[in-house]
Amino acid sequence: MRAEARRRGRRWLSLLLTLAMVWTLVSGALALNTSRSGVQTVTVTMEYADESGHTMYYLPPTQVELEEGDILVDVLQRGYQDRGSVTYSALYGFTVTPNDGQAVGEVNWGKKAWWPFVDSVKVGNKYQVQAGEVIRLIYVQDSAQGTPDYIPPAAEGGQGALGINKDKLVSSLAQLTQAQIDANAQAYEQALQVAVDGASTQEQVNEQTQIVSQLLAQKVPATDITVTPGEVTLMVGETQTLAATVTPEESNDTVVWYSEDTHVAQVTDQGVVRAVGEGTAVITAQANETVKATVMVTVTGIAAQSVTLSETKLDLEEGQGMRLTATVTPADSTDAVVWQSSAPDIVSVDDSGLVVARQAGSAQITVTAGSCSAVCTVTVTPREVPTTPTVVFYHTDGRITQWDDTHTCTLSALDEGRFVLEGVAEGQSTYWSCSQQNGGSESSTIHISSSGKFYPSVGEYQAYVYDKNPDWYVAQELATFTLKVVPTQVTDLKLYQDGWPVTGEEPLHLSGTQPQQLTVKGCLDGVYITIPNQALEMTSTEGSYIYTLDGENGLEFFAEDQSMHTFTVSLADNPQVTVSFQATAQRIDVTGLTVTYPEVFYIEGWNGLGNQYVGITSHDTDPERRYEINIEPHNATVKDVVWVSHDSDVAEFQATYGNGIVPKKAGTARFTVTSVDNPAATQDLIIRFEYKYPLEKVEMEETALTLAQYESMNLDLLVTPANATNQRFTWTYSQDGIVKVNDYVTSTPGTMTTTHTLSALEQGTVTVTGTPLDDTQGAKPIQFTVTVTQPDAVEDLDFDRYVTDNIRHALSYLDSQLEGNYTYGAEWSLFTLLRAGASLSQSDLDHYYASITQQLESGGRMLPTDYFRVVVALLAMGKDPTDVAGMDLIETLYNYPNLDRMTSNMMSYTLLALDTKDYEVPQDARWTRETLIEKILTFQNANGGFGLSSADTVSVDVTAMTLQALAPYRDMEQVGLAFDRALEYLRSQMTSDCGYINEGDDNGCTAAQVLTALAVAGIDPLDPDNGFTHGNYNLVTKLDQFKRESGFTTFMSSDQPDGMGTVQIGYALEAYRRFVAGENTLFDLTQWTPAPPTEDGDSGENPGSGEEDSQVPQTGDASPLVESMVILGMSAAGLCAAVWTDHKRKSRG
Repeated sequence: MRAEARRRGRRWLSLLLTLAMVWTLVSGALALNTSRSGVQTVTVTMEYADESGHTMYYLPPTQVELEEGDILVDVLQRGYQDRGSVTYSALYGFTVTPNDGQAVGEVNWGKKAWWPFVDSVKVGNKYQVQAGEVIRLIYVQDSAQGTPDYIPPAAEGGQGALGINKDKLVSSLAQLTQAQIDANAQAYEQALQVAVDGASTQEQVNEQTQIVSQLLAQKVPATDITVTPGEVTLMVGETQTLAATVTPEESNDTVVWYSEDTHVAQVTDQGVVRAVGEGTAVITAQANETVKATVMVTVTGIAAQSVTLSETKLDLEEGQGMRLTATVTPADSTDAVVWQSSAPDIVSVDDSGLVVARQAGSAQITVTAGSCSAVCTVTVTPREVPTTPTVVFYHTDGRITQWDDTHTCTLSALDEGRFVLEGVAEGQSTYWSCSQQNGGSESSTIHISSSGKFYPSVGEYQAYVYDKNPDWYVAQELATFTLKVVPTQVTDLKLYQDGWPVTGEEPLHLSGTQPQQLTVKGCLDGVYITIPNQALEMTSTEGSYIYTLDGENGLEFFAEDQSMHTFTVSLADNPQVTVSFQATAQRIDVTGLTVTYPEVFYIEGWNGLGNQYVGITSHDTDPERRYEINIEPHNATVKDVVWVSHDSDVAEFQATYGNGIVPKKAGTARFTVTSVDNPAATQDLIIRFEYKYPLEKVEMEETALTLAQYESMNLDLLVTPANATNQRFTWTYSQDGIVKVNDYVTSTPGTMTTTHTLSALEQGTVTVTGTPLDDTQGAKPIQFTVTVTQPDAVEDLDFDRYVTDNIRHALSYLDSQLEGNYTYGAEWSLFTLLRAGASLSQSDLDHYYASITQQLESGGRMLPTDYFRVVVALLAMGKDPTDVAGMDLIETLYNYPNLDRMTSNMMSYTLLALDTKDYEVPQDARWTRETLIEKILTFQNANGGFGLSSADTVSVDVTAMTLQALAPYRDMEQVGLAFDRALEYLRSQMTSDCGYINEGDDNGCTAAQVLTALAVAGIDPLDPDNGFTHGNYNLVTKLDQFKRESGFTTFMSSDQPDGMGTVQIGYALEAYRRFVAGENTLFDLTQWTPAPPTEDGDSGENPGSGEEDSQVPQTGDASPLVESMVILGMSAAGLCAAVWTDHKRKSRG
């Protein structure tokens, strides 16, 4: 996840790319923002442009210290305080008053005003500032119409930007010391003028940036250095921070610390002295070859007088473990306690005194503290191996745990290892199964992997051992047992870096993006032991990451920017046991980059989600299909690059979803890759794209076709070779509007299939010509005629069959999937079920509510879509989402931070949540209904569709979901116009049988979303005047085509039902039923009362809902709604996403 400043920088860059301005790629958000003293800073400047376009400084580039919670006016006033004042007007416009001049503020309703730009992107006047940002306050005339480099927002409600990026130049100027300015006065003035001149070109700005960077790099040697305190006395294990001050103050020498005796005292790069052993050591701080200062460090200690062990003799069986306790006298001795085994292959011992018997024999365990020692003799006897099937857990530390007499294995998250079935024939294969379904979704939490690896989660679970996978084969059950996972009982956590405790009193320091490592220890029965990765959860603030190491216990963390970041480590089964620390990173500049890539790429794979070819990605394992960008140095702070595609008709680079370099057709394409941090670091790429199997010839046996109006058929084309890569065509017609041919591509590993669907739109006869898109081998066009005849007479809809019965059918399937899984993640199930008037048992409702409370109290990150699901589920239960264990979820939504930097569905679902019970939103909320609507509308494309991440890439799913949120506001002129354009887009994408092709197949979920949108908006989908019916085809009957023996399927080509298709079709039909019955719409719960709960164990079927005069069909249970595969990935755990995650690496997400 990226820092906010970086996100704004990318938005700005996307604007510039549309203008093909590659040299505008310098990002001021990445400017140096930590002073020598470690204080975080921002760069500010105030520039006044008069009506003639002449620009002058009110405040030249200045570094300003940043304080917590600063907004724009704070840092501007702090930078301008010696020259005058910066204040807000009554409407939060800026007023600048020089000490010797008149106040300058807004004129003519803001047409003349101070506009703030942060990293070249226009922001709100109350923007909260972050470290490292470049803030330019510019006085504009006529709403910036006369500002030469200002680029207005691409869409209403968007952000404007400055087309000439001067951020790095401004930041570099602010970093110059007075001595450097005095010594280079002419160069400084010239650069200052280019930075403020509105007519400066990007080339001029880049040239001056290079000059100022050279001035900054000029050596200003230190002439003297002092270190405080002058001498230090420490006890072993203590630390002391030394401070070095160089003269002159503007010296750019780097102070290097070192110790002359690291056995006595060590020193870090930040001057932190660590006392290691008794004695004296000299610590040196050196600025250059001739300037250095020393500090004498005396380290004292308290010697151990004796050490004793809790046991002096142990008799253990192979696989047994016992922890020895060492008692040192005196108790405050500073001597380290060291454990050692005389034969580690027989008996091992760790640093907490845990002794493990590994094989038969004997060994001595010795504990040493200073000059004192004690010995325990351990004798190990062989373990008796079971002769009947027995479940055994092999710990990674060598211990062995066998199931008890009740066939129960009791473990905790502190137990790492793998299950083994003993007492069976040698070579017997095993398949382990122990999982728990999440809510009503198709995902599961894995407790034991198929290979026997243990994944802890507190609770009791039934586990099975088979000879093979029972889902794929006829399998024999070899054993069954109970897995009992108990809490860890750890009471405290401590972090260590390089063996030294991380106290949290002082922040840790990072070098650029170079990760640092930590170990975690926890207090168990009074002893601190190493905590395994699987027992931990980690979080960190935006722009930083913390995760577990692969293959070993320990954590790694780093930051992408120079803000002060907070990292938190907690026990997974007890989040109240937690420890936190802070860290900040030094900025490391980019010096160069290299890109490795295949010069020739063969097109063969298809991306069904993107409806495009699979290209060259950064994550492919095949070097012939992978590109790599190597930034120098490797720990550079800003590794972002910008791609420019020079031949986008052949191929283009797509950062979205990691698509990479995506080919569109055979040919040669050129790209330029440029470092955002250093525009001089750039490389040109030339790639030739070829079809792996070029099309040679295409024919049709039948060239005269007849179809009834609204019918469709797949064309039977004879393609040579049959596996030709590109089998798509450009279709043209002798008369438009009679028929239409669409090419749909689907793929499975190793194969790609193209279907050509001919749809009859109007009666008549037409000649169709198909020109191959692949003309590399000279393939000729094909031609055929189509006669469209009169359709069958339109019949009335059989409501019972297509609506009532199909709702029952969906809920019956979902009932079997949901049973016993009423937990967080099942929100859509509960909402759909209860909204249809069904009853749940009180215990199920209580179990879900407890799960939600636990989720909210855990502090885990939840997106607006997650909160929305919880809100509608709670409302459907009759609960109050404004008071869930003291938490107001509605307030959380309308005050959700950075919502405007998320995808459109986050805003749509926030708006839907506010309208579920017409919640009041205060005027000072971050997000009001008006601001949400304004932002949502910026995602609409000119074709009427709405996009997820931007208006550039629209889809039917996102458009339909957006309309569900906008439906109550159609009477607003702007919304009404947008709504009508979106409806036209939905009509244009509909097939002749009223379906929608998505992901290369006829998609039931997509059709369900459109039906829901129409029902919520009060638009009759069966009224021909509304444009969503084709003869006897309509959306309601279309959904019936996805019906299977049990449930519904998402894809028409599949014979198997799935939870995604079943739940969306089920609740879409319920939305339509409500429209027909004249009841409140699906998400309008203002008059809702849920059905009374049933007795535990009863199946709830209820004749009516909680709304007056409603006639609701009998229902069973339901399962979670999944919006679409793309939005599924964006909506965190709640939308049928798997709860089980990779237990090797956990990041903050």
